[in-house]
Amino acid sequence: MRIAVCENNAAERAKLCGLIRTYCERNSLSAEVHGFDTGTELLHRMRQTPFSIVFLDVILGEESGIKTAHAIRRHYEDCILFFWTSSKQYALESYELNALHYLLKPIEYGKLESAMARCGDRLRAEARTMLVSIKPEIKILVRDILFVEIYDKNCHIHTGGDVFTMRRTIGQLGDELGKTPFLRCHRSFIVNMEHVREYDRADFILKNGERVPIRQTGRSGIKQAFRDYSRLG
Repeated sequence: MRIAVCENNAAERAKLCGLIRTYCERNSLSAEVHGFDTGTELLHRMRQTPFSIVFLDVILGEESGIKTAHAIRRHYEDCILFFWTSSKQYALESYELNALHYLLKPIEYGKLESAMARCGDRLRAEARTMLVSIKPEIKILVRDILFVEIYDKNCHIHTGGDVFTMRRTIGQLGDELGKTPFLRCHRSFIVNMEHVREYDRADFILKNGERVPIRQTGRSGIKQAFRDYSRLG
């Protein structure tokens, strides 16, 4: 996940970047945090590599943060916008731009924590990580997990290009992953429904062509759970 902070005051920009990094570390979120002095600079970088979240000061020296926000919305509809400023004057316009939150300066960690929490499931899906206990220990993005299978008393986590093995029961790993978008579809398998393209009589078919079996008992309910999830998406 990539997060941008656009603020022309260097000290305030550094403080907010630091608070965001602290929040991500405390919540096991993998994120790159980048600071920008102007909206022009931010928009130029976004044309190269988009950001998932943008913290935008309303007053950017001689530039308007509101105009920058309009440009972001025209090209990056899914970007999460946070406005932050010393004035409440632009609060209404920020909500018209579908900003998620309007933060008043000075910002402290508690205010940032509340704002980030509003990202909810999307933020966790974007950047939640899991520490895989192999040597050396590494972190993987939970969203990259295609499916999990268990054999030889080990859980094998498939991420497309790699398979990571953990000494853990599938129930324990399932509890750690949580439910949506993960579905226990078989005694030995958990599938990430985000990566499912379709299903046939007995299997989920992933977007990369791999197959994950659906247990016979309760098969119709499992398929219904996927249909319900697809409709929500």
